[in-house]
Amino acid sequence: MNLYNFKKIKNITSLPTKDESIEDWLLLKGLISFLEEELEDDYILLYASSTHSFLQTALIPSIEYTKEEMKDLLRWSGGIDSSWSFSCSYTDCNVESPSSAFDSNVIATGEPILHSRSFEGMKGYESYFEINQKIAQVLELHYIHDKRSWCKLDKIGGLDEVIMTLEIELNPKDKLNAVVIKKEALSQYTTATNQLLLRMVDFSNYNPSTFTSWNGERRTKIISTKVSFGEQTIILPIGSFFRGIQLVDISMPMDKLVKIVWGNDEKEYVDLIINDFKHNKICTHSCNPNELDSYFEDTGKPFATSPAFFDAEVLRKYKSDSEKFTVRSRSIECRGAWYLRSYDINDAGQVSIYLCDLSKLPYREQLHWKQYNVEPKTSISKRAFENDFLGKFSDEDDVLEKLKRLLSKMNDSSLDWWKLKTSEGLTKLHYPYTDSKDEWADELLNFDQVIVEGFDKKSLKAKANELSVHVENKFGTLKIIENILIAKGFEIEDAHSLMSVFHEVHNLRNKVKGHVSGSEAEDLRKKALKDHGSYNNHFKQLFEKVLESLKVLLDEIK
Repeated sequence: MNLYNFKKIKNITSLPTKDESIEDWLLLKGLISFLEEELEDDYILLYASSTHSFLQTALIPSIEYTKEEMKDLLRWSGGIDSSWSFSCSYTDCNVESPSSAFDSNVIATGEPILHSRSFEGMKGYESYFEINQKIAQVLELHYIHDKRSWCKLDKIGGLDEVIMTLEIELNPKDKLNAVVIKKEALSQYTTATNQLLLRMVDFSNYNPSTFTSWNGERRTKIISTKVSFGEQTIILPIGSFFRGIQLVDISMPMDKLVKIVWGNDEKEYVDLIINDFKHNKICTHSCNPNELDSYFEDTGKPFATSPAFFDAEVLRKYKSDSEKFTVRSRSIECRGAWYLRSYDINDAGQVSIYLCDLSKLPYREQLHWKQYNVEPKTSISKRAFENDFLGKFSDEDDVLEKLKRLLSKMNDSSLDWWKLKTSEGLTKLHYPYTDSKDEWADELLNFDQVIVEGFDKKSLKAKANELSVHVENKFGTLKIIENILIAKGFEIEDAHSLMSVFHEVHNLRNKVKGHVSGSEAEDLRKKALKDHGSYNNHFKQLFEKVLESLKVLLDEIK
């Protein structure tokens, strides 16, 4: 089914507006060809229901069926509202499968794909769909309410909508409710379970404005193709109806499924400019593991630990989407998809990654890195060399990591006057790595949200009251803390100096990101660059000051 153009399905399922098209529509012309062509689409129908159309599905064993068994299938009845249920006599009780409700011995040997359920009396739950849990779990599907779809994570951490519910307006008086599934996903399941897809179809085309009954002279037409079987009844000029089945083998070769499940499908690798330190040269080389040497072999190829270097702009994609990516000081993780074990920033502000780590990323992700690939201006960082090649802890303890450790400790110690607002708060704290004004402003916003907005005004006011400190309603948290420090014996200048870094961060956030733009914001940006040389150095100083101030506050505010 074409999810971006519903014209074909509308033409099949709704009364045409042009008189010259009505006769063909009443005769169901194009129905079988539409249903068979639709089976070749990326998404195929599992269910469809409107005034004139009905389609439902099940899976049955993949065997050769006799003529009698085909007749049995054509006698299907019931619908997807059939469910697992008790079946009781006066003396016995057992559980009955939904497949048994179709009045078909063959369908009873199979399994349903979709269930339509209702919770009468509960507003908003009157009618909804459920997926066969065996299928949902094998395909690793989860229902996402906002999408109205059953989804999984794809190779790059995005939501892959595998089964979707649709509501298509056919005309002001009619709509088509449909459920579609990604054909390849269902193919994986039918291959593993050795089953065929059975689609049960019932179409009745007539003009609602003139229809009274199906009384009239009838003629029948038998439909039999490679996948479609049934009977069409034509009653002119009233209309016609078709009732039948489609029996389709959508399985894939077993070796293909094995590769998909094991993740051994053919992988591509990019070529990158690297520092081939084994041969003491800068060159372009593939990150394909088969084209690299380990320390235990020498076939003339570069080491797998040869680093490639990138413009720091490459990281902005990951820093800007904290829901999808977790960026740590030396690793990056994409939710449920991939993990970059090691990266670092060298003294020239370039990002370095070893080829052996980059090769583990999906090809699409490798292409993202490739566009920022540059020749190295200097070697890898001292920290990376000590950690990765000497196997020891570096004596360069990053100030941001120290700050995160302290904040984590504060959050875990159940302080009442400071708390992380969100569980992912610390993962949003980063250096700005580029010369981008927007990145600098974004990181100031994150910094302020984590640190300054973490102070709890209600708790701080209570502590001030305990010290008989007068607190005006207009006082913010930073002003309240200053007054608490003064009440505890700090000189006014010392209290203000201790809190100045928090004021600086908050004011910068408001002026360059939150509320003010123009010449004042531009002057602040220029000043940061003039005083510190780069946005990165500016943040290092801010992190240092905040770290030292928080240590004092922890001692003074109990």
